[in-house]
Amino acid sequence: MSNAFVTDFLAFAQANAKTGPQPKSHSETDHLEYRLPVPAMRQFVKDWLAEHGTLSEADWLHTLDTLYQGESLEERQAAGMLLARHKAYRQRLLLQRLEGWLSQLHGWKEVDANCQTVFTPAEMYARWDEWEAFLRRLAASPDVNQRRASLVLLVDVVRSSSDPRGMDVAVDLMAQMQDETDKRITKAISWVLREAVKRHREAVEQYLAVHQSKLPAVTRREVQSKLSTGKKR
Repeated sequence: MSNAFVTDFLAFAQANAKTGPQPKSHSETDHLEYRLPVPAMRQFVKDWLAEHGTLSEADWLHTLDTLYQGESLEERQAAGMLLARHKAYRQRLLLQRLEGWLSQLHGWKEVDANCQTVFTPAEMYARWDEWEAFLRRLAASPDVNQRRASLVLLVDVVRSSSDPRGMDVAVDLMAQMQDETDKRITKAISWVLREAVKRHREAVEQYLAVHQSKLPAVTRREVQSKLSTGKKR
């Protein structure tokens, strides 16, 4: 199996890494950071696939295994980009394997790159029994990054689909985590609630009514603003 993508991506990352004093990272990762712009990485992935063609499924899985075990934040972000670009493989992906990949993510940048809008609502609802069990397992993890992943995976589900199953699970998971103070969780809860307003307004209003005393003030303000004005602030 080929690791050509990984070899070429690392050469690109090293050639384009930002040098000079390393600023304090806000990504909450403990991995190496090349400080590459995300648009530049997306363009690299697009150009590489255009030049080399679609990866075979075996090479895709092997490449992702390697990226998730890499030293850098950017390798994990690139993995999310490859996930997003291979729909047919994604639809057949064993969630147990995905769980292993997500266990390699540290910090919101790595989690969001692999969970935000990568898996579509249609893909998840086609295997909903599996996905619901998977999301609940992530939400019960001792790893805060996996708990955040369980919520971020639901952002596009509640934003883009009126199917109540996703919102029902989101409500359960948010209630389960509402006492947490880590910003990776509190911000994810606010995000899910705000994105759910358009298609699940009644459920959002009910969640606020029941749980508002447990929510941070900033979350209450953001969600109330979204309900009132359609904007975060």
